[in-house]
Amino acid sequence: MKNPIIVKLTTAGEFRHFIPSTAHECDALLPFVDQLDQFPDLIRQKAMEAEQQGYEDNHTFKDGAVSLSICDGGQRQLGIDSSLFGGSPAEWSKLEPYIDDLPQKINQVKAALTQRAAAGGAQ
Repeated sequence: MKNPIIVKLTTAGEFRHFIPSTAHECDALLPFVDQLDQFPDLIRQKAMEAEQQGYEDNHTFKDGAVSLSICDGGQRQLGIDSSLFGGSPAEWSKLEPYIDDLPQKINQVKAALTQRAAAGGAQ
């Protein structure tokens, strides 16, 4: 994925994001930025799948993370790290308290992307 926009949530409740550094790269992502709104539902879907599969706890001590990346062609990729990788329902349930705050945080990321893209037009 070239120059994606990325949002990430950890099992410790930390939200992170990345947006490209240039206005041109941000502008190329604008048509696809609303796909970020699917992030909370994708997390819930994966948590439900883990519950249905009944995976065992993988006994990791690292925080898990789930991320959504969207590149300038509109392709999206869901990334699963560390303790979430094994699919343990107990690990996935750690994300639940933070999911309801995601839409507001995602809107802030979308606004930052839009602002950076617009900065290129003002030059």
